[in-house]
Order: sequence, then structure tokens, then C-alpha cells
Amino acid sequence: MKLPKPSRRTMLFAGAGVAVSGASLGAWVVTGKLPDYLAAIIRNSCPGETFAPNSIETFVSEYLARTDAGTLSKAKMLARASRIVGASGIEAVLGRHAGYAEFKRTLVTQFLLSSDYFLRSDASEPINCYGWSAVCANPFARFGDA
Repeated sequence: MKLPKPSRRTMLFAGAGVAVSGASLGAWVVTGKLPDYLAAIIRNSCPGETFAPNSIETFVSEYLARTDAGTLSKAKMLARASRIVGASGIEAVLGRHAGYAEFKRTLVTQFLLSSDYFLRSDASEPINCYGWSAVCANPFARFGDA
């Protein structure tokens, strides 16, 4: 069986279709939003927990306002990549990388310290975040020792 020879017009239409598909996929990836990615990290780090409405969003907006530009630029790249593989996919790839582990630990620790997570009387209560809390997150800090 002889395959038909594609015409120049068919090749142009096929090329245009591939270009449009690639451009739309690229635009979809580039529009990955950092707040959504940070919220996904917090949700994935606290499996089985319920969150009060707008608690995570409140914290993320405060986090974005108080974090240095270098950290945010790297996190934006991760947010774009998470559009393809998801936050759990990023965790699977970079979970053992020291820089990513530090970023994630700092984010989740600050969220937990800014919320009522440790003050809840029942674990079934939703976690409420009231905004940024300026507490020391260093577990080895010693205050008042001379």
C-alpha cells in the first residue's frame, strides 16, 4: 500500500496547528500562580487536616509580602513547573534537595506558627490562620540564658 504524499498546504496547516498547540501549552505553564502553588504545598504537608475558609490565602498573601525577592523568583519557577506535574510532583523530584527542603520547611513552619494549629482542643477543628506571626521558628533558640 502506497502512502499518500502530503501537499505543501497540508504541511503548513499541520505546522500551524502544532505551533498554536505549543504556544497555548506554553502560555498555560507560564500562568502558573505562585499563591496557588504555596497553598498546595501547605495543603500537601498537612494531610487530613481541614482549613478554615481563607486561612491559607491570608497567610500566603502575608508570606509573599515578607519574603525576599530571590526566594520568590525561585518559587515562581517551581509554580510554573507545578502546572505540569503538580505540587506533589515537585516534591517527588526535589524532596531530597536541601534548598527545596529548607524552603518548604520554612513555609510550613511559619504557617503553623501563624495559626491556631497547636492551640486547638480537638484535631477535627479546622485550622485558622490569623495572619503573620513574628515568632522565632528556631527549635534550638535559647532565650534568657547567660
